[in-house]
Amino acid sequence: MTAHESLMFLPPESCADLKEEERFHLNCSLITNALFLKAAHLLLTKVLYPNTSTSDDLIQKDVELIMDYLELIPPYHPICSALPWPIMVAGSASLLSIHRKYLIERTLEIGDYVHTQYSCQIIDFFKKAWGTGEEEGMGCDILLHRESLEKLCL
Repeated sequence: MTAHESLMFLPPESCADLKEEERFHLNCSLITNALFLKAAHLLLTKVLYPNTSTSDDLIQKDVELIMDYLELIPPYHPICSALPWPIMVAGSASLLSIHRKYLIERTLEIGDYVHTQYSCQIIDFFKKAWGTGEEEGMGCDILLHRESLEKLCL
């Protein structure tokens, strides 16, 4: 994705007077907006169609887009403090080990950045969603599991 494509809501001429750093931060804000929109779409899909499987193409397409957008935001950028919710939603439906590893890394990085222990709660949430070798995970069904959600503090 090019910088212009991620600035999907602003024509280039509206950014002409901005300094490079300001454009960069604005770009990160717009990417974060796209992250929230895709995470909300994934969650609403699950709420409206509760029988939708984690492996459903619609769910996995949202996960892929969230991962693509997330990779455009550099580690330790100030906007990262807003990312726990879309990371949690994407992580619940993540099937690929490379995605899971990256989501754990970003979760730990954000926990370090904001100096909180929330990252442990989200990683426990991921473990329930992904399961273990012995126990099958809940997948994105966890997004509708009140008991699991009540243990999160984002």
